[in-house]
Amino acid sequence: MNEMRVIYKNNKHVQVNKTVIKTMNMNRIILLSLSLIFSSELIAQNNFKIFDTTKTFVYDAYFIENNVDTLTRELIKLKANNKPWVYQKKQKELEISYYPDSLNLEKFMHPFAAERKRIAKGKSNRAQGKKRWENYTWITKSETTGFIENDSLIWLHPPRSNQYQYTYLSAYPEVLLKELRIGGNWKSQLFIARGFPNNKEFVGNVINDFKVNGLVSDSVGEKSITNCWEIESVDTHSILGESRSTFIFDEKYYGFIRMEFEYYNKIKIVFKLKEIIIT
Repeated sequence: MNEMRVIYKNNKHVQVNKTVIKTMNMNRIILLSLSLIFSSELIAQNNFKIFDTTKTFVYDAYFIENNVDTLTRELIKLKANNKPWVYQKKQKELEISYYPDSLNLEKFMHPFAAERKRIAKGKSNRAQGKKRWENYTWITKSETTGFIENDSLIWLHPPRSNQYQYTYLSAYPEVLLKELRIGGNWKSQLFIARGFPNNKEFVGNVINDFKVNGLVSDSVGEKSITNCWEIESVDTHSILGESRSTFIFDEKYYGFIRMEFEYYNKIKIVFKLKEIIIT
């Protein structure tokens, strides 16, 4: 899937990135390369206060239909390392591990018609016992993507495999640190071009309008976390209409405690930080 992303603050061009994604999952290859061009405003030394390489972020992940019916509840783990991401050297690697609810995922309706057709064919070939199809699955268990953390910006690719394809339509989890105050705001723009797999249902232009609402309290496990920032984004797709993103962000240690995405079709995705494991 091809993307072109631009971030603006007060109508000033701050950042551009161009994305063509490459992941591998059994019988599919998704090509991706990410190119980020930073203005001098965003160039800074790495200081991984949040994405410390000793941390593994464990999230409860919910996929909810019609805003009320939970189709899946899973665990997802995020772990950063200090190696440059192979597809964009200015980013560091972020390893994402999925622990899928395979049974309930059978009920998931993929948003891309071409993918629904491909998955159905794979399942049929497996059921018929065709050679080399006995271990077929469309479900991804792990992937490596990129993140940025410096003294100006915290930014990451959200989980996007399996039922989380919808996060292509959302704001990236990102914080412009100089705007981390009540009323702070910025905009970004993302163009989703035609790509592989056939993603024609998502093709269009997305404008993300971020606003910092203020300080709130949340929790990680049983631990209460105070003085977190609530950041909201209205995500407007040129064809599909309006979706919304909400991030609860702790700038001291935990990072993104909660990432919630509500889509134009009443689907909702929630990533809620459960714990951080230190290794």
